[in-house]
Amino acid sequence: MEEAKASGCTALTRVEGQLAEWRRCHGKAEKLPETLWEEIAGVAREVGVNRTSRALGLWYYAVKRRVFGSEKPRQTRRAFVQVEVCSSSADAGCVIEMARADGARVTIREATTEQVAVVASSFLGGRR
Repeated sequence: MEEAKASGCTALTRVEGQLAEWRRCHGKAEKLPETLWEEIAGVAREVGVNRTSRALGLWYYAVKRRVFGSEKPRQTRRAFVQVEVCSSSADAGCVIEMARADGARVTIREATTEQVAVVASSFLGGRR
């Protein structure tokens, strides 16, 4: 166990040196090369993501993503809304407001059920 811990420390120190050298030669706006990311991910697997990211001054979630990949698919929110219409006179005073995750909003006033269905389908189906 101690031997594995020591090798993790030396690996972290080695990658820390590589990163420092790369930073001396490149601007902050440049992306780290893939080979360096592979080294960083390898060390993080040995000593942990938190310890690695703190020692190297890297964003925790960037290191975590390199170690574990993006295994979790992005969750999309989908909702089913059932609207019951009692009579055709209910359509006249109806106000429906919809919002998407991207912040777009639409308000429908004084429309028939069929018109609401077309607008809702277009609005919610167009972009998610």
